[in-house]
Amino acid sequence: MKKRIIVLFSLLLFLAIPKVYALSTDELLIVNGNVIKKNHTIEDVKKMFGDPIVTTKSAFGGEAYSFSSYGDNTYYLYIETNADGVIKSYGALYGNFESKNRKYGDSWSDNGYGMGGDQITDNSDKVFGSLDYNTTRTEYNDYWKKLVENNRYLYDMQKHTIEAKRIYNLVQNYEFTQTYVSEDLFDIAWQLYTNNSSLYDYAKISNNQKKISLINSRSVNYNNFSLPNPLRLFSTAKNYFKGSGYKYLFYGVYPNDNGTWASETLFIDPTFLDKKVEVPLTNEEKIKFANVKNQYSIYKTHASKIENPIEEKWDYSTLPLKEGKYSEDYLQLVTEYLNIARIGIGLNQLKLNLDMSDAAQKKAALVMYNNINNLGSGHFPEKPSGVTDEYYKKAQSYMNENLYSGDPQTSIINALNDAYGDPVTCGHRYNLLNPYYLEWGVGSVGSGISMGWQGAHKFSGMGSSNVDLVAWPSNGIFPIDFAYNGIGNWTAYFFNGYRSTSDTYVVIKRLNDNSEYIINKDNLSSTKVLSLNGSLVTFRDDAITYTDGDVFEINIYNLNDGSGNLVNYAYRSVFYNFPNVDNIVEATDISLSQDNVTIKKGELVRVIAKVLPEDSNNKLMNFKIKNSSIATVRQDGTIVGVKPGKTSVTVESGNVSRVINVNVSDENGNVPDYLMGDMNQNGKIDLKDIIILIKIYIGSKQQSDLDLTIGDMNQNGKIDLSDIILTLKLYVNQK
Repeated sequence: MKKRIIVLFSLLLFLAIPKVYALSTDELLIVNGNVIKKNHTIEDVKKMFGDPIVTTKSAFGGEAYSFSSYGDNTYYLYIETNADGVIKSYGALYGNFESKNRKYGDSWSDNGYGMGGDQITDNSDKVFGSLDYNTTRTEYNDYWKKLVENNRYLYDMQKHTIEAKRIYNLVQNYEFTQTYVSEDLFDIAWQLYTNNSSLYDYAKISNNQKKISLINSRSVNYNNFSLPNPLRLFSTAKNYFKGSGYKYLFYGVYPNDNGTWASETLFIDPTFLDKKVEVPLTNEEKIKFANVKNQYSIYKTHASKIENPIEEKWDYSTLPLKEGKYSEDYLQLVTEYLNIARIGIGLNQLKLNLDMSDAAQKKAALVMYNNINNLGSGHFPEKPSGVTDEYYKKAQSYMNENLYSGDPQTSIINALNDAYGDPVTCGHRYNLLNPYYLEWGVGSVGSGISMGWQGAHKFSGMGSSNVDLVAWPSNGIFPIDFAYNGIGNWTAYFFNGYRSTSDTYVVIKRLNDNSEYIINKDNLSSTKVLSLNGSLVTFRDDAITYTDGDVFEINIYNLNDGSGNLVNYAYRSVFYNFPNVDNIVEATDISLSQDNVTIKKGELVRVIAKVLPEDSNNKLMNFKIKNSSIATVRQDGTIVGVKPGKTSVTVESGNVSRVINVNVSDENGNVPDYLMGDMNQNGKIDLKDIIILIKIYIGSKQQSDLDLTIGDMNQNGKIDLSDIILTLKLYVNQK
């Protein structure tokens, strides 16, 4: 019995010990048969793997290297050294690698972690990547501190991570056209992190979320798990890929106050930060805009008073059917929401008809009962035995109808945006937007998620209309929140004789930046659609992005005007974000960790700037240096000394700004105090100063760095006529 206990205890002890492979004590890693040892220098590594693909500075004090190859001996190798050239971090993808704790092809295990190590697994939990550290705890902690103090180590890590991702995509036969983000964008991300925001948050606030794809967002305790490294960062997006429009793949990491790191992985279209030209509205668009804004106000006021939309609960599981009932207030609210879309185009408002809503409610219950009992469904369902003729007749009345899934409110957006199966003819859309209808009713029964519901819209009335076109997005004002699930296909439905021809094509132009998208029969694909159906032209280009304030001009060429003449038709669609107008919290101030900075040439310091109040919607700031010949500033607030002198940084957010005074000292700690314009440094502005400036301007005097520092009055980096005029004004005022 004793022996069995000892054997069992030994077995458990063995299972708890991390696996140790056949590497000797002086060996770190084997890749494709090449052994990397503790005493190897980077030159030794180069002899085995050639020159590195990427070389950057390492927070260990030395360099970080990426080696890679794709083909017969595919691998990715990462090495970091300290100031003495000793290897401190090492890892690999593929290459039949083997380390002390794991090797290529192992099953995933909680065991096998060295200090801060990582193992990367594929979809079947087989290890294909590993990273380890050859460090002491002190070195590990120092590395951590340096990452926090100087985020350029993390920026440079992006370059290695992209190389790891590239090799992985080649192996998986995935498309990969991305690169790492620009330094400005990286710094903007850190600025936003400081303000408890992010690039993705900013994209949402600016209605540019279509230009940023969020792959991963979490908080990680790297101190206990692992340091940020290319293998771990790359693995957050290893099975994701995007087209070339998303130029950047960004791996964001930022230290929180609680000892964790915020982490997000994004594919980014860099144009999401582009400043677009504001396009003025036409008089007709101004009228539509005011009408839509007023309708939103009516809708929001009404919505705040709705407590319980369901007046009578339905029962569609047994006969006799009980269709249930929504409150009149709720049905009126839904009607007001639909009319927002119609008003933006310039159509009449539909009126709520309670009798039609009763018919829609009965139709919804009837269709749902037939669905769950496998009876005939659709617009002309079978009348089940046990359903009265009166009930069935009422359900089938007002036969201009939509059938939909979801509740009454969400059905409007879904029906407008091709969610119910007719993306070319868009019948549901054009029932809701029919310019001749006068009244409608809406009903729905169900529970759970959207597909657990069955609903119906009913329409009636044939009023008069003189519209030529009903387009979606609107030929007028298009509320962006109506594209919550995407627009689907764009459509132009003509009502006064216009019809498409075999030569009809579409050109969409965003007037804010003059982006142009041509859709014709010769360039169609899965992402570019053109369908010509008489009076209906359906088109789409998935490359089109949209945001608040965008104005699109849509030109449809080679239409038949109804008299046999070929004509062109143009209209505009204005995209606007109405719901956020009343909810925007503007910045009122900017807090600074310091507003007076003194540094030496070559030194840097980061000023932490935060937008106030903390619940401000837009946390983006702009850092501007007054004289870049004395110091530079990054968009994360890092100021770098260039040469001795005085300058300032202005931090702006919306209509708020703060100033940081910057003093750059010489090696002895002295900061020169120059009087701007005093070219001969005699303590005042006189005619001799103006003469010196003129000589520099016309080229008869060679300009020194000091001349530029003192004489560049307009701070544009050169001495020009404006500087001479500004100095002359100082001279005159002085007198």
